[in-house]
Amino acid sequence: MKAAKQVDAPGSMRNALAWAEDCFGRIIAGGGSGQLIVVSYDGPTDEMRGKFHAMIDDIARHARYFRGCDMGEKLSHRRDSWKAVLVSAAVQDRFVPGYNGGLISVRPSSENLSKKTYCAAIEAAYALGAELGVVWKETT
Repeated sequence: MKAAKQVDAPGSMRNALAWAEDCFGRIIAGGGSGQLIVVSYDGPTDEMRGKFHAMIDDIARHARYFRGCDMGEKLSHRRDSWKAVLVSAAVQDRFVPGYNGGLISVRPSSENLSKKTYCAAIEAAYALGAELGVVWKETT
């Protein structure tokens, strides 16, 4: 008998380990043998996260405005804005009314993206960087 659990984000690893512990408990209680429990992680690697954040930093240092919109006076605000643009390019976000008017983009956190979707966000960063003329500091 094979039991499998897919983990898409670091935060869900704790749940997967609790699930595996429960499976082991049932196997031991039942005297079972020949059981296989698989816990796999499909999220981005630390290297991918580092690369993406370095790219966001390069874009934020290079460009304050994007398509006529001020991305933020402070560098930290620009980083947040650019990250939202890039993650939204990789996922299907939706818009809900803001409390004080306007619209708010609702999308998954980058912490919860699959490896494939994270790659799409990195590709969006390359495309945006080319559009803006960004000179990348990091080549990895």
